[in-house]
Parts: sequence; C-alpha cells; structure tokens
Amino acid sequence: MNQRVIHSLKCHYRKLLILRILECYDENKDCDISLLDAVVLLKKSWKLVTKSTNRNCFSHVGLTKTQQTEDDGKEDYNLPLSKWLEKREVNAFSQNEIEHFECCDDYVITSGEVSEEDIVALVNEKNSSIVDSSSDMDEEQDETGRSIAYAKAAGNVSNNFFDTENIDEHVLDMFKIVDKKLTSYI
Repeated sequence: MNQRVIHSLKCHYRKLLILRILECYDENKDCDISLLDAVVLLKKSWKLVTKSTNRNCFSHVGLTKTQQTEDDGKEDYNLPLSKWLEKREVNAFSQNEIEHFECCDDYVITSGEVSEEDIVALVNEKNSSIVDSSSDMDEEQDETGRSIAYAKAAGNVSNNFFDTENIDEHVLDMFKIVDKKLTSYI
C-alpha cells in the first residue's frame, strides 16, 4: 500500500509536536506530553491529512475503480522544503559552499576544563538569580496580561475537555476556528 498517508500523518504530527514544545519553551516550563496529549495531537494530525492523499493511496494499489488524474499537484504544500527542492531539481548551494559551511567551526573552542570551585560558584550564582527572577516574573506577567501562548494553553485544556464529552458539532466547529486562529498567531 502507498505510504503517503502515513508520511503525511507523521509530518503533521511532528509539526504539531514541535509547536507544542515551542509553546512550553516560550513559557519557560518543562514539556510534559501525556498519552492523552499524544492521542489528541494524533487526532488533529489525522484531520490535517487531505482526502486526496487518502484517496490516492487506495487508487495506487488498485482498490478503487477511479484513478485520480491530478496526482501530486495539490500535495506539494505538504512536502518538506528539502523534498520540494529535490523534486524541482533545485540546488541552492554548491558543493564548495556546503563543505565550507560544514568546516566553518572546526577550530572553535567549544569546551574547557572547569574546576569544582568554578562549578559550585556557577550553581550558587544561578540559584540566587532564579530566586530573584521568580519574583520579577510574577510582577511582569501581571503587567503584560494574557499572552497568546497562555490562550493556546487554555485552548488545549478546552480541547481535551471537548474530546472526552459529548459536545454539539456546531460548538466543536466554532472551537476549531478559534484554535486555528490562535495557532496562526504563534
């Protein structure tokens, strides 16, 4: 069977997962993704797989009577940039440029020896700055009000609620519109 459906699903899942990780990073908190969160992301990813991708999957193996004539025209926007460039035979960089880029930091010092005293001093300094900045963050958060990331997090909580309850389809459709709008701001 043609693997485009699986590839498309994985691409959408990775995109949503990375967006979730970036949201957590923006909020300076650990990104804990539960099994429920993973299933919700998978459900959203499946909804993003187009009907034509699904239809083409079955038509390529001969399970449907009608063969869709427009094969890849609409699917180009789902391709990763590297695959799109490869498909169009576009080579953005010469081999020399690639080799130069790979070797540009070969002689950069990336580490050094640190004594125990230096490590202890760094840890103590970091702990004291965390205590100082936590009180500043509370004041700053009150001043700036609600952020888009905060609204998106609230939307995720609402989405989890809607997935576990019997909610009218009209309400779900309206919530999806709000969710898409919030995602477009991020």
